Amino acid sequence: MRSLDTSPYETVYRRLAASVGAGAPRVIGLAGAGRGQGTTTLAVGLARAALSHGAGTVLVVDAATRGRSAARLLARDLPGSARAENVDGLPGELRIGGAGVPALFSLAPDGGNGMHDDALREACAALFARFDFVVVDTGDVASVVPARWRTLVDCLVLVVDTNRETIESLSRLRKDLDDRGLSCDGFVLNKRRFHVPGFLYRLVR
Repeated sequence: MRSLDTSPYETVYRRLAASVGAGAPRVIGLAGAGRGQGTTTLAVGLARAALSHGAGTVLVVDAATRGRSAARLLARDLPGSARAENVDGLPGELRIGGAGVPALFSLAPDGGNGMHDDALREACAALFARFDFVVVDTGDVASVVPARWRTLVDCLVLVVDTNRETIESLSRLRKDLDDRGLSCDGFVLNKRRFHVPGFLYRLVR
């Protein structure tokens, strides 16, 4: 997947739905193996794919403390005329467009680090309850954000840029995740035009 053309994201959406069956997660968290892995692009692409598959109301949460490009990617869907509102208990801004457009919640730059875990969980639950499908961009796993959001999402998916990562870097990443006790429910091998070798899937697993 290399652009915001809907079709590759629809494939990921369908596979995700098929992998979990009737118990499909309603809140999906995406965490990059590092910076620039395409996590935000995937989040926006999945949101649009969910809408095209009739998922109902869809929300993208930009919780990454670095990058913050979700608003730019959604600029055409959420112009300046989109309704903006504050969310009780959460530092940030919610922007809602028209029908068939994903909403966007941009968390404050500190990622809610000043909030107690219980307060963050309660506020997020209230926000998520307003939507049928939620995609959270948690940023890269080098930050503390993905670990904190692990308990706030139904599943956490690791995003790996196959053009950037090597066997050595993936091995280090796996050890780092094990050391921190951060588990992921699945992964996406991103930015690959051609067949992905089987050893890469086995290594990431």
